[in-house]
Amino acid sequence: MHRWLVALAVLVCSCGTVATQQPSPSASPTAVAASSSPAGWICSSGSLLNKVVTVQPDVLYVNGMDAKAATGYDAVTISFTNGVPDNRNRLELQNSATFTLSPKGDQVTLKGDHGILVTLRGADMHTSYAGTRDSVTGYPVVAEVRVVQDFEGVVQIALGLNGAHCWSGSFSSNPDRMTIEVRSVPYSSG
Repeated sequence: MHRWLVALAVLVCSCGTVATQQPSPSASPTAVAASSSPAGWICSSGSLLNKVVTVQPDVLYVNGMDAKAATGYDAVTISFTNGVPDNRNRLELQNSATFTLSPKGDQVTLKGDHGILVTLRGADMHTSYAGTRDSVTGYPVVAEVRVVQDFEGVVQIALGLNGAHCWSGSFSSNPDRMTIEVRSVPYSSG
């Protein structure tokens, strides 16, 4: 049995969040090593940890999802009506833009050639959210954003990406939201 050495690279943001990266058996061979990551960016699967909120409401209601292009990266913001996620979320990087629709099990391929699957546990995106569930952005990094699961307290949002990628993230309140920033690799430092 393989014993996986867990290497934690911790990013502490002024907003009280911590991002961790962990090698996983499904990590892609093209994943970028932490030593070559741009400062403050994670280039493997991991969790966006909230150091301020340790317990979220029983059900976290998603009421918004938006993508924006910025200089050097694209950002996806997920908004909530009643708080921000605790540490039950996960971001999984993949070498394709093909995801599984749950609970049916059908495969769907998003725009782009790489992807990130954002998983929020204890969440609901059908009670308070009335927006689009699939958005083709045309942005340089995040090509498409699609809800692939909203079932039994688990919400999964798939990001179709153009090229390999690194991510960072943060939480904010008033309004309550989680922001995931994604940039292409290789990256430009200036």
